[in-house]
Amino acid sequence: MTKIKVGVLTGGPSSEHFVSLSSGKQVAHGLDKNKYEVYPVLITKKNKWLIKSYQWIENIKDIHQNVNKDVKSETCAINIEPVIQKIKELDVIFLCLHGKFGEDGRVQALLDLLKVPYTGSGVLASAIGLDKASFKRYFSGIVTMPKSYVIERGKVIGSPKIAGKLVVKPSDQGSSVGVSVVSSNSDYIKAVKKVFEFCDRVIVEEYIAGTEVSCGVLGNSNPFALEVVEIKPKSKFFDYKSKYLPGEAKEIIPARINKSLTTQVKNIAITIHKTLGCKGFSRADMIVNDKGIFVLEINTIPGLTPNSLLPKEASATGISYSELLDIIISNAF
Repeated sequence: MTKIKVGVLTGGPSSEHFVSLSSGKQVAHGLDKNKYEVYPVLITKKNKWLIKSYQWIENIKDIHQNVNKDVKSETCAINIEPVIQKIKELDVIFLCLHGKFGEDGRVQALLDLLKVPYTGSGVLASAIGLDKASFKRYFSGIVTMPKSYVIERGKVIGSPKIAGKLVVKPSDQGSSVGVSVVSSNSDYIKAVKKVFEFCDRVIVEEYIAGTEVSCGVLGNSNPFALEVVEIKPKSKFFDYKSKYLPGEAKEIIPARINKSLTTQVKNIAITIHKTLGCKGFSRADMIVNDKGIFVLEINTIPGLTPNSLLPKEASATGISYSELLDIIISNAF
């Protein structure tokens, strides 16, 4: 049987570089070697592209150290052209990039131009999915979301326009990077200024108390939902630390909500996936309380690290990690 040549694209210039490396390592390890030839493709934080051996990504002892040093190797390319030529020889690219460039449609546009199949959503769904302000406009009237408004860079911050506890976050970052929960005017101003270190638009939304849940979806034109997971972080919200460090959040599968709410959460996740035009896989985050179900955001390239939600949801649905990767790749074709 001819093996499928898979390039695992990982790293990238975003604030989620190390999360991406962890996802990439997990995917490279989890792909069935009887079916696939694996070619890790690393983008350093300085946008240098390298194609490395499978052993390279397997032998990283600590992905947070030494991964961005220039590697003296015949496969190291400061010029992107040799790497692009190699990518064009692959059968499919497994996208493990998170955040800007990897999840906002730009790398998808590049791969579309190269006519190389890739996992996950296309340009438009990726761009809207990552930019929370665009996502909120797109789904206004389709799903229920927290009240919110946007502050553009250069505008007067002023006082909050929504009463009570607030969530302040960047419009175009993932993994809860730059997110704050505030309850005073002084903290609000600090939080907005903090976000401007990451992007040009700040999302300010009402804090919704309740049960935080997440629901993954697999498929293209006929997608299906995975088991719903309930998230109970040790900190006051599901921040970066809670998402990626073991023991910082309790994840309960299936979520402790009734059958009717579980069905509604799954249907909402599928609706978002189909309406946005997502492909392959996605994951929607929501808050459930006695007033209803509030959609927070969509993830068009959910994390695939050992501590990530999507693989845990798949496992609870009866899908092994290797099978999950098979499904994602098959949808790419």
